[in-house]
Amino acid sequence: MNEKKLKAIALSGNLNQTQRNTIMSQFERAVFKILVTTDVASRGLDIATVTHVINFDMPKHTEEYVHRVGRTGRAGNKGDAVSLVGPKDWDSFKRVETYLQQDLSFSVFEDLKGKFKGLKPRKPDFRNKKVAPKKARPQAKKTPKKPAQRDKGFYQNVAVGDNVFIPKKKPAAPSSED
Repeated sequence: MNEKKLKAIALSGNLNQTQRNTIMSQFERAVFKILVTTDVASRGLDIATVTHVINFDMPKHTEEYVHRVGRTGRAGNKGDAVSLVGPKDWDSFKRVETYLQQDLSFSVFEDLKGKFKGLKPRKPDFRNKKVAPKKARPQAKKTPKKPAQRDKGFYQNVAVGDNVFIPKKKPAAPSSED
């Protein structure tokens, strides 16, 4: 935008609070005419001179749309909201229409003609077709398996931590010759 000589500045949650405050102050004083922002500015902004809100994408939650577009038309002023809607945003767009209880109009912008014209009707899905359940075959009773016997030799001279565990040998039984 700045390359096109439009005075724009960006605001996002990646900035610290001091940086955000500086940007907002500059925008309020019209140092910058365009504020490009994430949802960090969707609430709490009360600037009467905001005339347009452009949604690059639709928010995940319907209420967020209301907060975003509510940044324009403050204090009785007129404001416009524009949303760029693509295939990934279509469901969100339809939820917003339902939430607002009104049909939203479409416009095609010169040089922004998209290929998406709305969702096509779904093709029938035969995978979930209900089929009569098959009769259960009687199953043979399974006999429980006995646990495998441990190899006692495995535990001899096993390293435990930094030490090698070497079991003590049992003392030899006293011989009758002693």
